[in-house]
Amino acid sequence: MRRRIRRMKRIRRTRSASALPLVPAPVPAPPPTIPEDLLGIPTHGYLYPRLSFSRYLQPCLAVVAVGKPNQLPQIENLDEIFLNPNHYPVHPAIVVSGGNRYLIVSYFDHSLDINLTLLDISQHAPWRGEVLVVSLGQHVRVRVRPVGSIKVINDAIRLYLENCTEARKAEVELPSLLFVPQ
Repeated sequence: MRRRIRRMKRIRRTRSASALPLVPAPVPAPPPTIPEDLLGIPTHGYLYPRLSFSRYLQPCLAVVAVGKPNQLPQIENLDEIFLNPNHYPVHPAIVVSGGNRYLIVSYFDHSLDINLTLLDISQHAPWRGEVLVVSLGQHVRVRVRPVGSIKVINDAIRLYLENCTEARKAEVELPSLLFVPQ
């Protein structure tokens, strides 16, 4: 019995926390610096890239102005999200479709190939660039991830692409608010 007790004491001593080697904790990366009058909201949006045949969920940071509910949210780090080689301007717009509101952000570059993923959505408006779709909420500014069926989201993208293509041909300002007819 005494041997068993001695053995258990030895085991306890070797398993104590002081016997474990100390490993330094990793240093977390500093958060992005955002002015106090702005609020950064982590979210996800559907990205329709040029060099792929399907969309995928892209994490991004939406920045909204505190106290200005009618101002469009802006997506941070679009240079890292989009493969925009000629740095064409990015155009945001709100599209209302099927009771859902979407912020659609894109660019158009005549020198690029046609985006085949978007060609499946709208054959009448071949798009030469990329599109990011983020869901906006009714009670919150930006939703964590896109909501709505694929049909509703595709209808919103189709309306956006066709209206932007018509505006570009007519050389007028690109639309910033669109409604999908029911």
